[in-house]
Amino acid sequence: MIAHTLSALLSYNITVFSIRWTCIGWPHKIQLQMEATEASLESDEERFQKNLLADQNTFQDRLDSLNMAVAGFAAHTDLSKSHEVANEVRRLTKQLKECQTLATTYNNRERLFGLPVTSVSCFIV
Repeated sequence: MIAHTLSALLSYNITVFSIRWTCIGWPHKIQLQMEATEASLESDEERFQKNLLADQNTFQDRLDSLNMAVAGFAAHTDLSKSHEVANEVRRLTKQLKECQTLATTYNNRERLFGLPVTSVSCFIV
């Protein structure tokens, strides 16, 4: 009988100890998880900013090539090639519209990162 009572008392104390240990330990586990998540978020933000800069450089190159193509239209003087030139104008117009959409996307991303918004007012389609 005494062994049974002692066993029940120990079992009760172990259960209480386990509950108390869990209550004491969880804030530390949560703190560690928060620190790991913050570090992960910081690395993600750095990676996204690098991607944004690379994308913007590619975008700027694309704009430069489009500006060169548009400037090249001044050299077209042969009326017999007007259909070819018109098709080229349609193709470039479509690309310029895509660039406007990309510019809006990049401006929104700059706002998210707290960067100064780049003005891309070199074209209006």
